[in-house]
Amino acid sequence: MSASVYKLPSSLESFTQVDNSHTPSKEIKIVVIGDSGCGKTSLLINYKDGKPANHKDYIPTIFETYNCLISNGSSTFKLSLHDTAGQEDFEGLRTPIYSDVDVVVACYSVDSQPSLSNIIETWIPEVQNYQPDVPIILVGTKCDLKNQLSHDQLVTEQEELEISSQVGHTVMGHLQASAITGENVKKVFDVCASVMAEKLSNVAPVAAQPAASKPAVNKSSKTTSEDKGGCCVIV
Repeated sequence: MSASVYKLPSSLESFTQVDNSHTPSKEIKIVVIGDSGCGKTSLLINYKDGKPANHKDYIPTIFETYNCLISNGSSTFKLSLHDTAGQEDFEGLRTPIYSDVDVVVACYSVDSQPSLSNIIETWIPEVQNYQPDVPIILVGTKCDLKNQLSHDQLVTEQEELEISSQVGHTVMGHLQASAITGENVKKVFDVCASVMAEKLSNVAPVAAQPAASKPAVNKSSKTTSEDKGGCCVIV
């Protein structure tokens, strides 16, 4: 059973990680949120290092930041990838990360209905309290489990679509991915970069305003105090 892709940007582009010899035109800050253990860190590790994760090797994350450069041949961006702790006790550590965020990746696990429900009950409200219009990418992680678990152990497509609909117009992409097989992992971050590339292209440059010219002085009509034969008094 392959991973589902529910929604992608119409202008989806393919980006490749490049070395530091490239100069980025913009830094894109991406914050990854979701329940503890839903696969956020594994998703980031797989994307950054191409290293398969292991669902059994779970290490709780408090805060980590990964950086890399990506390019589509014409544009180069620096991705600043911010992992977050999913435990409720760490809300005080998460909220400062939302400052200046460009894109949010909201994760749930395809084998955990509560992690999907918490997208709309906990995570989106928390983010939108600080950044109400930030673009959101919904990602169902651990989609490799679809080949191992029965249908009643997985969230349904209808449940996923309902959550996406409830989040609303800020959802720019919605897909499933696996840090074990690598399926759609790169596409998650291609969506993030494509959303920002399109946003930047739609920002019209501010046209330079011509300097205001001074009105010409008509010397022939200028009246002086000498013409009137007296002085001019200003009261």
